[in-house]
Amino acid sequence: MNPRGRQYGLGRTLQGWTRLEDPNRRQIRLLRSSYRGNNPLVLSRYGYRQWAAPLPWTQVIVKDPFAMLSLPAVAAATQALPVLIYRHPGAVLSSYRRMGWTADLEDLKGVVSLPDEPNLYREGQAADHIAPSDVADMARFWVALNQQALADLEHLPRAVVVSHHDISTGNATALKQLVRLCGLPWKGLSAGPRASQPHAAVSVNNSSALHNFNRAPAEVAQGWRKYISEQEASIIEDIAGPTLQDLDLERASLV
Repeated sequence: MNPRGRQYGLGRTLQGWTRLEDPNRRQIRLLRSSYRGNNPLVLSRYGYRQWAAPLPWTQVIVKDPFAMLSLPAVAAATQALPVLIYRHPGAVLSSYRRMGWTADLEDLKGVVSLPDEPNLYREGQAADHIAPSDVADMARFWVALNQQALADLEHLPRAVVVSHHDISTGNATALKQLVRLCGLPWKGLSAGPRASQPHAAVSVNNSSALHNFNRAPAEVAQGWRKYISEQEASIIEDIAGPTLQDLDLERASLV
């Protein structure tokens, strides 16, 4: 459902962040073909064993942040199990800054409810010490997406909510539990790429790469804190703290 650049955008039927509530017949058909692994146009260059996706005994997993606003519609069309993996908003902000991206607040206006815009000016604070606006923008963006997802999950018969931090630091135990929560058989780490070293000991920071697969688990889980100031972290907590608590209450245990 990513409409950016050359991405699929659900067969070019989407122009931005969208909340699908009543998808048309073509959109339903495209969702089903994608989630069954029959649509090569949605296979990412980072995918694994893409050639096997259409085979009937292959379990297809679709990673799509843009589907967060349309969980009931996607689940109804595909019978897929929603797995909401949430990261700390500070980690998302750090990643966006690294890639030169900004929160899509304009896209969300009129689509979902946005938190009120906070006053970033602190009493007695000089103008040059005010936190950049991208901090509050990301926190509001993150809250809007995750609050809508949480509200939708309440009306679905099955769903799994897990913390990205728990997956990053939980080793094989966390992965095994997540697989079981999804109702799938555990086949061991040898079934995936880089499985012999699922948590590499070497941390390499490649600022030009969209995805960095060569980071140690501690770097994946907490490395973002090196790039967010205390003031920025405080603003994020002010805006996103309650939503982060809501997610923590819903998250499944991976131990």
